[in-house]
Amino acid sequence: MPFRNLPTADPIAASRGPRSRRWNVGLVGARQHYAVPRMFALGGALEKLYTDFWCPRWMSSVLRHGPAPMRRIAGRRHDDLPAHRVMALDPLRLLAQQWTMRRRYQSTAGLYDAYLLSGAMFGRWTKLRFARRELDASASAYFGFSSTSLETLEHLRERGVPTVLDQIDPGATEHDLVAQESARWAGWEQIPGRPSQAYLERLVQEWHAASAVMVNSRWSADALVAQGVPREKIIVVPIAYEPPRHAPVVAPRPVDRSRPLRVLWLGQVNLRKGFPYLVEAARMLPTVEFEIVGPVHITDHARSLCPPNVRLRGGLPRAEAEAIYRSADLFVLPTISDGFAITQLEAMAAGLPVIATPNCGEVVTDGVDGMIVPPRNGEAIASAITRLDDDRTLLQSMQEAALRKVPHFSLSAVQNRLMNALGQLPAFAVRAFVTTGPMISCFE
Repeated sequence: MPFRNLPTADPIAASRGPRSRRWNVGLVGARQHYAVPRMFALGGALEKLYTDFWCPRWMSSVLRHGPAPMRRIAGRRHDDLPAHRVMALDPLRLLAQQWTMRRRYQSTAGLYDAYLLSGAMFGRWTKLRFARRELDASASAYFGFSSTSLETLEHLRERGVPTVLDQIDPGATEHDLVAQESARWAGWEQIPGRPSQAYLERLVQEWHAASAVMVNSRWSADALVAQGVPREKIIVVPIAYEPPRHAPVVAPRPVDRSRPLRVLWLGQVNLRKGFPYLVEAARMLPTVEFEIVGPVHITDHARSLCPPNVRLRGGLPRAEAEAIYRSADLFVLPTISDGFAITQLEAMAAGLPVIATPNCGEVVTDGVDGMIVPPRNGEAIASAITRLDDDRTLLQSMQEAALRKVPHFSLSAVQNRLMNALGQLPAFAVRAFVTTGPMISCFE
């Protein structure tokens, strides 16, 4: 490792720890209710949020009374984030991005090619913003998300600024599993196929360019190690979640034995989420009501195979999800693969126990606030639901435990875990020099 002489300097910290840095965040969409930039903003450490669209307060107040698409746009903001800290794409770039996505949504490969193009556009735009800024590499840091960060990560690496890439899913491992499901459930998938190789290669390049790769579950960590990412470069930090401030206080609900058990699914209706196995379970439990909320990505043929006790409602604006959660007794997530699945925490915040698989974020404590079932097993799902249907006292106990779980994933709790994890990595370690003479460095 080469040595080089550095200029004479006063006693300073040559590199600051993660807690004392000013953080820049690049984020497409409103992922995790803006949890990452909010974490840094609430700690006074957010320098800038770069995003594709930001809804001004005046526009939000108008759009939230319109139809569902407008209400979704109205939600593209958060009061925790000061407007002067936010920089968004100009409207023409955003419209071009949306047109590209719609035009290519004819196949899975085409869709991921659209993700590739829009991600590269956002990466180049963010890189240009940084190229025009003066940066103190010892005091700045960047946090970006997979498929949208490559150009920025490479630029900041050249300038010595440490970076964190949030890999939001298990990468190619997840797509391999979905391909297996597609073969098993022929005729179910609305748009079959795999992501393009170019998209997957972009992820690999991002892993290489980042100082640290953050995943939200051990499931994802193991998948990335299998794809060649060094274990020592990976940190596992869960997603942060705090209930909306306007949400009513949820209290443990009384056991109502006079009506059927209501089971909720909220999320994309597709093979990756394990929907066919929920259908299998529903057929075994004709007296249980299954409410399915989320964008439907299965064929009409697959819909026709759902039994009468399964109700497909389609997607709803985020603001309306709270009432849906409160109307149910139990939440089910039979996922084949998820980077985390924040719906687990949303459900628990509403007092719902969660039935999940191990192939997602570690939220459920089996037998306490929910149950863990093996993936690809409709009978196991049905057995778990039956146990709680038969024992409503146990159901109520789990509902109470679910409410107690949520604070463990607060913004402050997750930020502390993130900072502690980063502090163990060389790129973020504090290195102090106390000499005022010529300094010798071996850190390059």
